[in-house]
Amino acid sequence: MAGFTIDLAGRVRNFDLPKNQPLIPLYEAIVNSIYAIQERQQKEEFDGKIEVEIIRDPQQVAEIEGIDKSINEITGFRIIDNGVGLDDNNMKSFLQSDSTYRADKGGKGVGRFSWLKAFLKTHIESVYKDENDGVWVKREFEFSLDKLDIDDRLVEEKGAFENRTCVSLIDYLPSYRKHVNKNAETIAMKIMQHCMIYLMSPKCPQICVIDEERYSINSMFEKKIYRERESANIDVNGEKFEILHTQVHDISVGGSKLFLFANDRMVKDIDLNKEILEKIDVGTENLAEYKDKFETQFQKISEANMAALAEYVAHRKVVLELLKKGINIKEDGKFNKEAYISIILYIQCAEHQMK
Repeated sequence: MAGFTIDLAGRVRNFDLPKNQPLIPLYEAIVNSIYAIQERQQKEEFDGKIEVEIIRDPQQVAEIEGIDKSINEITGFRIIDNGVGLDDNNMKSFLQSDSTYRADKGGKGVGRFSWLKAFLKTHIESVYKDENDGVWVKREFEFSLDKLDIDDRLVEEKGAFENRTCVSLIDYLPSYRKHVNKNAETIAMKIMQHCMIYLMSPKCPQICVIDEERYSINSMFEKKIYRERESANIDVNGEKFEILHTQVHDISVGGSKLFLFANDRMVKDIDLNKEILEKIDVGTENLAEYKDKFETQFQKISEANMAALAEYVAHRKVVLELLKKGINIKEDGKFNKEAYISIILYIQCAEHQMK
C-alpha cells in the first residue's frame, strides 16, 4: 500500500477548476496519455493510439428502438492508451503533488487533482511489460477522496500482449455535470482545439472519441485546420518566440478566437470580438454608438467573404504591430490613441473590401 505525501483532500479543495470548464479533467487525462506514448516511443517504435469513450446516464432514456441515446447526460469518460504504462517511476510521480517528472514537457504535476474536483472517483488500470524481467504486469486501484491509501502492488497479467492503460473518470459532480455539452462531435472538436499543438506533430498518436459514432480527432484536425508551411520568429523584450499561424474553420469554435500555446499545451483562449469591443477607450463617443459602428463595419467584411477575411487577418502581422504601438496605457489605466486605432482598423477594412 502507498499513500500521498500531501493532504489530498485539502489539495483537491484548493484546486481551482471553474464550474463552466468541466472538460479540463478530460484534457488532463488525454495529455497524460500523449506523454505516456511519447515516453514509450523513446524506447521502441510503435503506433500510438488513444481512445476516449463517453459514458452516459443509462437511466434517462428507455431502451427503445429509434431513440437517440446521445441525448442522455454525460456522466464520465474512459481514456485508454497504449503508452509506457504506470510503471514504478510514473507511480512515484502520481503520488507526489507538483511532481517535476514531466516538467520538461510543461507538466505541472497537478492535473490529476482536477479529476477529483469534478468527479466522484477515478479508476485506473495499467498493463505493461516489466523492463526488468520481461513479464507482463498489471497495476489497478481506485483514486478517490475516500481512499487515501492506494494499492500499488504489481500482479502478473497472464495472456497480455499489449500495453494498455485505462483511466475511468466516474460520476460527474452535479455542479460540473450540468455544464457538459451532450454532443459527442462538439466534445471531439474541443479536444482537437486543446490538443492542437500535439496534432501538428507527425508522431502524434491516433486519438478518437467513441460514442454512438466514432470521431477521429486527427482526421478532424486535417479537415478543419489550415496551417502556414513555415513558422515566424519574433522577439519580445529579448525573449525569442516561434509562431506557427493556424486557422480553425468550424462553428463550434464560437466566433473569432485566439488560442495561445506554450510548452506543448494551450495556455489561454481569447475571444477577439470581446477583447476589441471592451478594451478600448471610446473617448467622447457613446459606447453603444461605437459598438454599432464597429459591428457594422465587420458585418460588411463578413458579407464580402468570411473565409477570405480569416486568411487576411492571419497574415497581417504588420497590423498587429501597429496596434501594439497604438494601444498604450496611460497612467490612469485607460487606453490612449483610440482615434489612431480606429484609423488603422478602418483603413485595413477598406483595403480588404477593395480586393
